[in-house]
Amino acid sequence: MELITTVVILGILTGIAYPSYTKWVQQSRRADAYRSLTELANRLERNYLNANTYTTDLTDFGYLAATNVTVEGGMYQIRVDAPTAACPIVSCYVVTASPVAGTVQANDAMCTSLSLSSTGVKSATGSNPGACWDK
Repeated sequence: MELITTVVILGILTGIAYPSYTKWVQQSRRADAYRSLTELANRLERNYLNANTYTTDLTDFGYLAATNVTVEGGMYQIRVDAPTAACPIVSCYVVTASPVAGTVQANDAMCTSLSLSSTGVKSATGSNPGACWDK
């Protein structure tokens, strides 16, 4: 009887602790996305100073692929896009980090993607996008 009680208590504690732990891991992994977005935005701004244009080709900045580069930690992929047809890549950009499929971040419904624009606007998609850029 004591063994059953112990197993039940452990099951309850695990049921409470695991979701909290998963949420904490997802939140801490977002730091990889923040860092990658700001680093790429800095590189894009340097390129703009030198060439008077932005680019979507990430190999220009030392990445191994032209688009959808997996960042350090392997949880996110980043890409550069023109925000609208009215603001082409020559003068504007949006850098977006999206979770890699099959990772714990892909299950983060609160923040499904993070974006940073050339004007400094931070945005996100998900069930609670307003909290995505909070650290």
